[in-house]
Amino acid sequence: SVPAETDTALFAYLVTVPGVFSINECYFNTELHSELWTIDQGLAGDSVYGYDIWGDSIAFPLLSRLMNNYDSFGNMNPSASLGFATPDKLPEVMAIFGLPGVREVLPRDVRIIPGKVEEIGNNMMVHQIYAIKTSPPARAITGDMVSECEADMDGRGFQSVSIELGLQYHTLWESMTRDNIGRNLAMVLDDSVYSAPRVNSEIPGGRSMVTGLGSKRDAEFFAAIVKCGTLPVKPRVISAEVVGPAGKKTTRADGKP
Repeated sequence: SVPAETDTALFAYLVTVPGVFSINECYFNTELHSELWTIDQGLAGDSVYGYDIWGDSIAFPLLSRLMNNYDSFGNMNPSASLGFATPDKLPEVMAIFGLPGVREVLPRDVRIIPGKVEEIGNNMMVHQIYAIKTSPPARAITGDMVSECEADMDGRGFQSVSIELGLQYHTLWESMTRDNIGRNLAMVLDDSVYSAPRVNSEIPGGRSMVTGLGSKRDAEFFAAIVKCGTLPVKPRVISAEVVGPAGKKTTRADGKP
């Protein structure tokens, strides 16, 4: 069952979709700065990405699409994201990172993942772009390690999701947070980074929290997808129904939106 105010048809659909959740270590933009410049040099004159719509060459094919924050001396400000792209530029940025020649420049353990769309001021909507680490010695918390996952509120009163790991994974989480003090860990669900909080100290007890969820409904769906992803057998939706105050209900047999 789900709260009455949620869309049960959409919920039923999402339950049937494999929810892949993980908490990953990630690179800082400054750690891949030289690689980003090398990519731009290699793309200069590229027939697809090296020219604008007027046919003029683009000096920085990647970094003109992947915006970043620089200080007054032109140095890149350290960040857990490689930069940010507007929604209209996101497909081009992700396509560039997927090019074989570009993959060869980046470290072999890198996986490029966009964040959820967010507002960064003046009504400007963007996607942060993250470079997460995918292979040893990098570690990751995965959905099958989660024992509890519930919609919650953070200390500032914003919607969030609290996550608790199984007892056997507490030591992994403690060491992972201890070794990443001063760095960020990316909270990933279905190829999208929901948040990348900075680790200020070792976190005992196998507990974590995902923030950056816009509404109670978003938090409930996030928690539901993570929980379904931890089940040994995927559920199959038989029916979805809405029960009103008078006991009236509407049923969809297939559970599709």
